Amino acid sequence: MAWEAVMASQQLVRQYNHKQWDVEHVLYALLMQERGFVGDILHDLGNNIDNVKSEVMGTLERMPKATYGTRQIYATPRIVALYNAAEAEAKRLKDDLISPEHIFIAIASEGKGQSFEILKRYGVDREKIYGVLQKLQKYGRALTELTRDKEIERLRTVLQAEVSSWPYFFW
Repeated sequence: MAWEAVMASQQLVRQYNHKQWDVEHVLYALLMQERGFVGDILHDLGNNIDNVKSEVMGTLERMPKATYGTRQIYATPRIVALYNAAEAEAKRLKDDLISPEHIFIAIASEGKGQSFEILKRYGVDREKIYGVLQKLQKYGRALTELTRDKEIERLRTVLQAEVSSWPYFFW
């Protein structure tokens, strides 16, 4: 899903006729993901995702537009720093791949820029994201265990029914 957010953010650059690809494009793409952790994190922190989206969209609309159509997209130094921070976050959490959560943590940790300021206004920072992820991970683990237990019980019931219908063979 991180790759999808990156692709969607580059599409936003084209859609808004921007010449530069920046962190705000990535944040908006993360917010647009329907089944993403970013929305869950914002909701868990008591925020309305539509309000955050609206602010980020306003920022995108105020960015300078190209005076002529361009196919070339230029990454800002902030995008490079965002990638490096997300990669470092993935390594710190012992994950093999960069996920949307790593990117979101990197944005919330940036310390500058419109995306950072918007998240700050909504009370979103690295530590709060960690707290929500820890809670979601704990809930996910419990849900996985519950599902596994139900699957084991269902399998046991099926096997008992099968075994009871097997003919007995004596050698």
